[in-house]
Amino acid sequence: MKRIISLALSILMLGSLITGCERFSTTEQESRTPMFQPTSTPTTPPTSNETPTLTPKPAQTDSPADPTEGNTSPTEAPADPSSDLASLVSFTEFPDGNYLADPKFDTDEFLPDYDSDNAFLQPTSLNLVGVCTTEDTIYFFPGTRDGPAFLYFTDIASGVTLPLCNRPECNHNDDTCNAYLASTDHVFGLRIYDGHIYWLAYEQYELNLMCMNMDGTDHEVIFNLEYDICKDLRQLGNGLTWVIHRGYVYISGITRDRISDFEPIHFWVYAIPLTGEEVITVMSGTQEGRGAYCFLKPLGNDLYISIENYWKTDDGDSYEMGAFYRWNSKTRKGEYLYGEEKPSSECKTYFDFCSPHPVAGDGLYYTGGQDLDLLMKLSFQTGELEEIEKYPDKGMTGFTDDFIVLCDGYIVSVYDYDLNLLYRSEQDQGLITNFMGVGGGYAFYLYSGLEDMKAMAAVPLNGGDMLLLHKPVS
Repeated sequence: MKRIISLALSILMLGSLITGCERFSTTEQESRTPMFQPTSTPTTPPTSNETPTLTPKPAQTDSPADPTEGNTSPTEAPADPSSDLASLVSFTEFPDGNYLADPKFDTDEFLPDYDSDNAFLQPTSLNLVGVCTTEDTIYFFPGTRDGPAFLYFTDIASGVTLPLCNRPECNHNDDTCNAYLASTDHVFGLRIYDGHIYWLAYEQYELNLMCMNMDGTDHEVIFNLEYDICKDLRQLGNGLTWVIHRGYVYISGITRDRISDFEPIHFWVYAIPLTGEEVITVMSGTQEGRGAYCFLKPLGNDLYISIENYWKTDDGDSYEMGAFYRWNSKTRKGEYLYGEEKPSSECKTYFDFCSPHPVAGDGLYYTGGQDLDLLMKLSFQTGELEEIEKYPDKGMTGFTDDFIVLCDGYIVSVYDYDLNLLYRSEQDQGLITNFMGVGGGYAFYLYSGLEDMKAMAAVPLNGGDMLLLHKPVS
C-alpha cells in the first residue's frame, strides 16, 4: 500500500509542475571542495543510415569475437538451479567469447564518456521525470502531463532556464522546436552518452530511442521497439528501467497477463547495441505474485540486476524481498548473487524505493530493514549480506559512487559509506520528496511548498542556493 501511495503522490506532484525558475537562498555553509568531477563531452555524433525496428526473439544467434568450438546457438539456462530465487529467472546462454561492443571497453576503469551515471538511476525517478547534468548545465523534462513534451536547460551559474532551442523564430510549442521530445509526455528518462542526449519516447505503440546534440540540434531516431516489447508500458511504465552503458542500451521491465493483483508476473531484460542490429535477451522469467520491480545498475562490464518481489504468504500476508543477479557484457554470462528463499516479516533484502547501488571493489549497497533505516551491503569479497549500521537520520536515501544522500523531507544530509557526515543543508522552505539523482553539485528532488508551488528542487551539496526547476514563464 505504501508503494501505491508513494507512486500516486509522485504522479500528482508531477502533474502540478508549473512555470518559472526561481532561486531560494540557504544559510551559507563553509566553502568545500566540489564533490563532482566534470564529464567531458566529445562531439562525434552516432552513425545510423536507417531506423531499425526491433522485435525480441526467444534466443538470439550471435557470433562472438573469439568463439569456442561447438554449438553456436544460445540456449536458456537457469542462473543457479540450487536456489529458488535463481529459478525466478533464466539467462540466455551464449558460447564462450569476447562480446564487447568495442575494444576500448576492455577495462575496469571508469570511462566518463561511455559509463552510466548510476546516481540518476533511482526508482522514484525512472518513469516520472527526466534530469541529467553536465558540469555547468542541468537538462530536465518537467513531466507536466498536459501535451507535448519539451526539454529545458538551466544554466547553473545564472539560474536561467530556457527551452533547449536556439532558433529565434521558434515558439517552442510544436515538433519543429529543437526542444521537442514527443507528442505526449510518455518520455522515459534522459541520459547523456558520448556527448549526446538520449531519451525513450513512447508513441503509437512503439518505444523509440531518440538522440540529439547537446544544443538540441540534429534529432535522430536510433531504433524503435515494436509492440511486443512495450505493450504494457502505458501503465505507469510498469517498472520500465533503461540505461546506456559501453555501447549497449539495457532495458528492463515487468509485465503481467492482466492488470490485477496476484497474476503471473513476467521479468525481462534486453541488451541492444546502439547500432540497433539485434535484441539480446539477457534474462527473462515468470513468477506468481502481487507485483515486482526490476532495477539495473552497470559497473564496468558488469550489469547488476535487482528484482524486488511482492510475495503472498500462506497466511494471506504480503511481504517484499529482493534478489540480486549479475550479467557480464564481455562474456554474456549471467549469475545469481543473493536472495532469500522464503518471504517473511524479517526479509533482509527488502529495499523498497532505494535500488541497490554497486560500489567498485566493495559491494552492492542499499537501504534495508523493515523500517528502512539500515545501511546494507552484499559484499563482493565474501558474497555475504552485511548490516553496516543504522542511519544517524531518518528519511529517503539515495546512493552515488562516492557518498550517500539522505533527505528527511526538508533537510538534505550527505554521508560517506562509513556514515560520517560530510554536509547538511539548512534549507527549510517547502517539502522535498522523491530523490531523482545527483549531478553538477546538486541533489535533485520533487519539491512542494511555499504557497503551494510545486517544481523540481536542485539542492546544492556544498552550500549555496537551491534552484527550483520548471518551465519558464511565457
